Amino acid sequence: MFTMTREEILEFIAANPVGWIATVEDGRPHVRALRAFRVRDDGPLFQISEPKDVYRQLAANPNVEVCFNDQERGIQVRVAGKARFVEDETLLDAVLEERAFLEWLVDRDGRAAIKLFVIADAQAYAWTRQNNFVPKEWVEL
Repeated sequence: MFTMTREEILEFIAANPVGWIATVEDGRPHVRALRAFRVRDDGPLFQISEPKDVYRQLAANPNVEVCFNDQERGIQVRVAGKARFVEDETLLDAVLEERAFLEWLVDRDGRAAIKLFVIADAQAYAWTRQNNFVPKEWVEL
């Protein structure tokens, strides 16, 4: 059976940083791609913006799951937990330096419009066809 350690999962996410994030609003699921800005010891760190629906959805219901995929290797890693917003000016500076397309939003709404979050109390599951029909073994992140 295929398994991954916590460290292997974090390395996988760093190598495959675009994940499909699922949120819920009014009992209805919403899914979109989101690129992890960094992968830290506590898991992937994401940047979103206050005017976007995803921020409003996570603020109202922090339960979240993100699926990262490596199609060539046939591996998916799902990370589930609760969105925990992070206030860190140094990280925010790094985001604004790397993501210059956000300057107009900061000019219009201020730095507080840029939101950072990690998935707190996260559990991850590595899926392949080899373990498709066996019970899931979740790994604490």
